Amino acid sequence: MSWALQTDRSVCSVALVAKRLKPVERRADIVNAALSILAREGASALTASRLCEAAGVSRGNLFHHFESLDAVVLEAFELALSSLGSLADAPMSLRAWLLAVGADAQDFTNHSPEMMGVAFAFMARARSDEPLRERMGHVLELGIESFSARLAGSLPNGIDTHAFATALLIAADGMAMHRHVFPERAGEQAAAWRALVDTIAPEAGPLNPTSLATVPPSNEGR
Repeated sequence: MSWALQTDRSVCSVALVAKRLKPVERRADIVNAALSILAREGASALTASRLCEAAGVSRGNLFHHFESLDAVVLEAFELALSSLGSLADAPMSLRAWLLAVGADAQDFTNHSPEMMGVAFAFMARARSDEPLRERMGHVLELGIESFSARLAGSLPNGIDTHAFATALLIAADGMAMHRHVFPERAGEQAAAWRALVDTIAPEAGPLNPTSLATVPPSNEGR
């Protein structure tokens, strides 16, 4: 089975009478239609003809806004990430935000298993597809920037915010992947994330700088 998105550019119905929309609105319609197809059925269902029909656009219009179906999917990923509760602007404590990140990772996997399958497929392809790798790297950087903005001013002196945000995003990705592959271990995964949050931001107080900034000296060799 090939995980590559089908690039069927068969003639989309040009008889579709599209309502007049601004380019940015048309682009959003295409991305939302792709997101809906991916979430329900996965990458194999996303063909050019299917997307044209769902978005109400012609083939020419589709590829006027996007150079490829991959580009549509990557923008759909960005949209899905931006809609996560942990990335909303609502104020919350560091602890509450960390718990929200874990909840988002678990909920996204529970409610969008097909999207997780697409993510796995893209990651596998990116190892040998440099343009795709670069585009996925851009999505990754957007996530790190969002996490860094949330963490700004919350970490003790000496902790690199960008590095910490990167580590946290990696941990959240790992949580989502484990939930996708081992759903029967959901309780263990939730407990593991809670333990991580308890270490970083215990209920009794703010983040403990000692637990992050220092490493106990080894007794080896003494």
